[in-house]
Amino acid sequence: MHLKNAVGESLRLDVIGYQFPDFTGEYYDSNWLLVKIEANLNNQGSWSATDPSLLTADLETLIHWLSKIRAGESVKPLLTFFEPNLQFEIKDGGKKLRVYFELELRPHWAVSQHPDTHDLCFEVGLTPNTLDEMILALEEQCARFPARAAP
Repeated sequence: MHLKNAVGESLRLDVIGYQFPDFTGEYYDSNWLLVKIEANLNNQGSWSATDPSLLTADLETLIHWLSKIRAGESVKPLLTFFEPNLQFEIKDGGKKLRVYFELELRPHWAVSQHPDTHDLCFEVGLTPNTLDEMILALEEQCARFPARAAP
């Protein structure tokens, strides 16, 4: 998923594989996904980071959450996951999306000792086109890395 906002900042978020590619016997260890981000925030710098930050079910939850927003349905404004490295928040009545970077997905120069610091984020305006592109990109990544064991 690649996003760019009106002030030239960008965020690329890709699933690059399973944390344990050869292990399929246990739900959690089988389904942790390596997430790579590349962020360019004008006033806060650029960095990239890779961490097993999402489960396959988290990726599906993110797709479902964005799909509900696209359909005009109400959602909880803040979407969090088991690992708090990424958080997604809807702002301004669904007109903006913020992506917060916490713990292992923060750059070395912006270390935080606990999640929910909410001081490092990327914000993008949401249009139907933007939502469609995000959903499609995440669905493609989900298809490449499906759940491998039942909970």
